[in-house]
Amino acid sequence: MGILSASQINSFLSAAFNIDVCIRTDCFLSCIGLIILIVKDSLFFEEIVSFIPKNNKLLLNFVIFAFVEWSKKNKLIAFGAVFALILFFWILSEVRHYRWVHGVIENHPVRIYDVNYLKEFNDLNQAQLDIAQVVGVPPVANRDEAGRMKKKLVEIEDNDVYVIDNLTHSIPFLTPAAAELLQRIGRNFQDSLSSKGLNPNKMIVTSVLRTQDDVARLRKSGNINAAEKSTHCHATTFDIAYARFQAVPDLKGRPYEPVPPEQLKAVLGQVLRDLRKEGLCYVKYEKKQACFHITSRKLKSY
Repeated sequence: MGILSASQINSFLSAAFNIDVCIRTDCFLSCIGLIILIVKDSLFFEEIVSFIPKNNKLLLNFVIFAFVEWSKKNKLIAFGAVFALILFFWILSEVRHYRWVHGVIENHPVRIYDVNYLKEFNDLNQAQLDIAQVVGVPPVANRDEAGRMKKKLVEIEDNDVYVIDNLTHSIPFLTPAAAELLQRIGRNFQDSLSSKGLNPNKMIVTSVLRTQDDVARLRKSGNINAAEKSTHCHATTFDIAYARFQAVPDLKGRPYEPVPPEQLKAVLGQVLRDLRKEGLCYVKYEKKQACFHITSRKLKSY
């Protein structure tokens, strides 16, 4: 047996207005019937039904009929009870809507564990340089020369998985294979955040292709990681910050709860460890520069 249908309520209303029945009582019961009909065809009805077990719809019908009979003798109390019930479910619906529109989207972290960064990411500069000289472009003297090599390079820009930092000693160009590796790291990072119950964040790329002039200026500034024969000169290498990330602010107006930086670092470390094990890249953990120094090992796109 289903819940009161519109035809059943209409029959009830017709009987309520029958001249052989007390006009006051019947008018009151008609109001009750109209309220039931309105509730049944409204969103509030979903809230009401959600409180009733799926196999007890017959109980709901019984309660409605019992309430109508009881209300004949307790008109004022019955009307107040119906009004209070509708008001309760309306407020409940509004609260849920408000929480959806204005509530913070929280993190629910699962399966997050630290990587032994110094042990896992200790590929020496010489190993990275050897592969960079094979799969990358020849070192370029300055930025003008780099501009003439655009047919062999891909310019990278901010997108939905990473952003380019304010580059002062490099330019945003990579070999096609290295650019695809960077994009894959970003996609895997986003997927891992989602699967681990963390809100989305974008990686920050802090260094890309360096000219020989850039390397010389970096060494003069005291950056000991800027080797004279740098893998960054071959457009195969990029640095990703592990202490800074760009948070995605909201989802359709709902703000995201911030993710602790150490959790973001751990997730990124897991992503890099997996790709390194696949033989796609070398990774060096640079503690002083607070970044992962990554070199693509592939000549062509993946």
